[in-house]
Amino acid sequence: MDTAGRASELSDNGVVLDEEAGWRGLAPGAVEAAYVVRRPELIRVLMSAGSTLAEAEDVVQDVFLRALRHFQTRQAPENLFAWLMTCAKHAVVDGFRSRRREVMPPPDQWAELERSISDRQAAGTQTLIEKERIRSVAEAIATLDEIERRCLLMRSRGAKFREMAAELGIPLRTAAHHTSAAIEKLQRRAGL
Repeated sequence: MDTAGRASELSDNGVVLDEEAGWRGLAPGAVEAAYVVRRPELIRVLMSAGSTLAEAEDVVQDVFLRALRHFQTRQAPENLFAWLMTCAKHAVVDGFRSRRREVMPPPDQWAELERSISDRQAAGTQTLIEKERIRSVAEAIATLDEIERRCLLMRSRGAKFREMAAELGIPLRTAAHHTSAAIEKLQRRAGL
């Protein structure tokens, strides 16, 4: 029997009763024939329910694929078209629900969103680099002598060599030497 013959069988339900197996089944090629005959009608119904042509075509294709898989292992429905229509309507409702949860920004805001995402990624990378740099400086500071650490700390707070020498009780040249040595060690060990 050709596709047109199958389509006429399908319009009368497309379901056959397998007396030997004791269950209802679809006639061979019934789903394929339904695709040819019922696809345009399903698309029209879905579009009248608010779907776009592209959405309706996608849903109908998915429903027919589901039908092919479903009826390989399960009993056929009494009315194939009603089953297809119900599945299609459920898929459209599910799509509407998922889109309702999505908040789609207007096209002019996409560029701003893309920039903010790339800025956050860049900021994340910068944060990791900064953390690594801080860790390496802390390790380098830990290797300094006590006098070098104190000189470096005082210098970082804006103290002059004369003030450092007076507070630490060391000559002016020694304060300058320890500060300079501490800075050189940090540059070498921390890669500054």
